[in-house]
Amino acid sequence: LMPGCGTCHQVKGFLERHHLPVELRWVTEAEHEAWVREHLVGAGRPLSLPYLLVGEEVLSGYDPAALRRSLARAGFQLRDTAAASAAADEADVVLPRPGLWVTNFLDGSLSFIDPRTGARLAPDLPLGADSNPVSLAQDPASGVVAISDMGRSCVAFVDGKTGRWLRGDREASSVATPKQPCDIVFDARRGRFYIPLVDAGRLAAFDSATGKPLHGDIATSSVEVGRNAGGLLLDPVADRILLRHGEGVLAVACAEFDGRGPEDRRTFACGPGRNMALDAKARRLYVPTFDGTVAYVDADSLDYAFGSAKASCVVVDRTPFTLEVDPSAGALLVSCMSNQTLHMLDAVAARRLPIGPRALPAAARTMCRLGDGVVAVSAFDENTVVFLDSRTGAPLDGEAGSSRAATGRGPRGLRPII
Repeated sequence: LMPGCGTCHQVKGFLERHHLPVELRWVTEAEHEAWVREHLVGAGRPLSLPYLLVGEEVLSGYDPAALRRSLARAGFQLRDTAAASAAADEADVVLPRPGLWVTNFLDGSLSFIDPRTGARLAPDLPLGADSNPVSLAQDPASGVVAISDMGRSCVAFVDGKTGRWLRGDREASSVATPKQPCDIVFDARRGRFYIPLVDAGRLAAFDSATGKPLHGDIATSSVEVGRNAGGLLLDPVADRILLRHGEGVLAVACAEFDGRGPEDRRTFACGPGRNMALDAKARRLYVPTFDGTVAYVDADSLDYAFGSAKASCVVVDRTPFTLEVDPSAGALLVSCMSNQTLHMLDAVAARRLPIGPRALPAAARTMCRLGDGVVAVSAFDENTVVFLDSRTGAPLDGEAGSSRAATGRGPRGLRPII
């Protein structure tokens, strides 16, 4: 970082993470130059800030979620020192929400969006005209981003710090799979990505640092789970992977990929459906079925949370498709494909919140929680991502942030950059 006593300095040539002692510097991008504004963070203790690069030279941003965590752990309080007034001196700086990766299924690209402004934080990354990216996940330690690509029947790997292919080019950075690689989850404890291979009926594991199959090839790095298994989640507390499977949910121990047999597998029968949501801390699993119900399930026992299906299920519209839970708001958001509506449920008790169903954009595909009070929804037919207040289901507006952002064609997978 260039030394000096002013409040604004030009920054170039950043190619990796840096430690900023004493001062935290807020980074913005104007034209092709990056500039910083000085902020006081308290004691002279260093903070490690992950930066995003545009091209080879220009620094364009940092990960605000990691910044918040660092500040909280260190007991720091962020205040704007550029303002001269006493009122501004006493007001905390409002940091942007985390950036958002978006897979664009129809034009084969990735977009990186600032949810606060709706602007691109970097140029879209083209994956190829034959690419149909579905889902993605990131290892925050290595920076590696895994992308499931149905068009090419592969898993592709990108360096999330630079937005470039992990191993130089597309072919070297891709691992061929059986047809329909689908959702992806990241296992921080073991440093792995788990990906269901729908047509083959297998669940594969990849090393998140190298982007390679865990044991060298797909055959030895995958386990049998049955055809059409998908909609997976990772339960870090129970150390197992949860998949929608046939008539319910299948739980696969992460240790199966280390040689343990399938004897520890569990199932929950509730009827066919797609996707789930999990509050790992509250130990609550939310399971929708195509007939229009959402079941509240105990995540440890994999049984109805309130003793019976009648007491543990809430009726919504037909074909509930995606769910997102925000524990801070005590809300469970459920999107229904039958009439493109959003339903607000109580995350604790099996009941609706006193908020009527809200209309969603055409072909709302996925939801992703970006932080307390904010959920992103991909609108496949409108080529946009819509940002909602998770407490009310209403679009964000005004100072709360942008209500929508343009994407590539056919946005599908959403993940915050960590």
